[in-house]
Amino acid sequence: MAYAARVLQILIASPGDVQDERQIISDVIYEWNYTNSRERSIVLLPIRWETHASPEMGSRPQAVINRQIVDDCDMAVAVFWTRLGTPTGEAESGTAEEISRMGNDGKPVMLYFSQAKVPLRDLDISEYQRLAEFQKQTYPKGLIENYSTPGEFRDKFRRQLAFQISSIITTDIQRQDESTVDTHGIELSFASAPSIGAPMPVDVLELTKIICTDKSEIPDYIDYGTEPVSYGSNLSIVTATATPNRNFYREVVAYAERIALRSQLRLVVSSASNQSMRDIHLDIEAHTRNGHVLINPPALSWPSPQQQYLLTNIFTQDPLHASMQIPGQVTVRNISEDEWRMEADVPVVQAQRTVYLTGFFTVAATEDSNLVFDATVYSSDALPFALSTELKVRVKEQEMSYHEILREMVPGYGERTR
Repeated sequence: MAYAARVLQILIASPGDVQDERQIISDVIYEWNYTNSRERSIVLLPIRWETHASPEMGSRPQAVINRQIVDDCDMAVAVFWTRLGTPTGEAESGTAEEISRMGNDGKPVMLYFSQAKVPLRDLDISEYQRLAEFQKQTYPKGLIENYSTPGEFRDKFRRQLAFQISSIITTDIQRQDESTVDTHGIELSFASAPSIGAPMPVDVLELTKIICTDKSEIPDYIDYGTEPVSYGSNLSIVTATATPNRNFYREVVAYAERIALRSQLRLVVSSASNQSMRDIHLDIEAHTRNGHVLINPPALSWPSPQQQYLLTNIFTQDPLHASMQIPGQVTVRNISEDEWRMEADVPVVQAQRTVYLTGFFTVAATEDSNLVFDATVYSSDALPFALSTELKVRVKEQEMSYHEILREMVPGYGERTR
């Protein structure tokens, strides 16, 4: 008979020299499900990169695995014997990067190190030394154990898995007991902020890290005329005596790299209630939970193809970014390196309706990150109450030549360089 259950995803992480232990982990998880899942309304799902990740072009392989499976897992189990694994460019190995990422997210990490004997002829000394250095590290919410035989590993993991699940259940109950404030069906979320068209809900903000593969080969800019030309969001009108900016193409590539790592978002207030709520004021504290994020970083200026011109930069900054200063919309104030204070007013949220705030804010990041928004909601129809939501920011690498970048950014570039 079918039954409703919460699914907890458990990441199985290890180098390739502990295949037996990987199978033991899956067997113990399935054993736990058979014995406990119906009674506790929890199902454990073992997750492996080789079965749950799919190939993706244009990205670092480990970054793809992180985005597709690691970030959605609730806890991790990692096993090591003689190998640490292949470096990823960001960490000592793929396994190390995965468990570090999980630990930094505050998720439980269970680490096991095998002390089983290995023939010296099969031992890679340098690899074993790398593993020994790694073993000295510690991780948030980490449990570290040693074992000598597969049977000992099975017994320890079975017992400690049960403890971890019980701990998760206890934490959930405590959170439910603490969450006694009535939110009146109000929810806070995010949407895109397009200059044209309707906003779209944003569950995960995806940014692009452009990697220019031939940056050293970018040529000097050559002036092909003095007619007024519109570039990007700025208008520059030049005179016959203007001096060409020879670094214009290089500056455009740098601009493209930076602008792809930022995006504008709107706040969204939704009501699941059958009653309207009026005169809403949102007082929001935003902070990074992991990674590195900026809210409303300094505006980027579009490069000029001329060093001297009659009329320059009609828009001294991005006009959309400037709208952040309009009274009555979203305002943002930087508190510290990774904390911001945001405020916004909503006249009314009708019952069973969604309101997209007209003001917006810019998010910039260079790596996968998480932003937490803790809001206090004030209204003439209710006592103050708290809301909390989280924004996942994921950064995907994309290699491009300077020709590809300039064709996208500079009107008429293809015709001018033939």
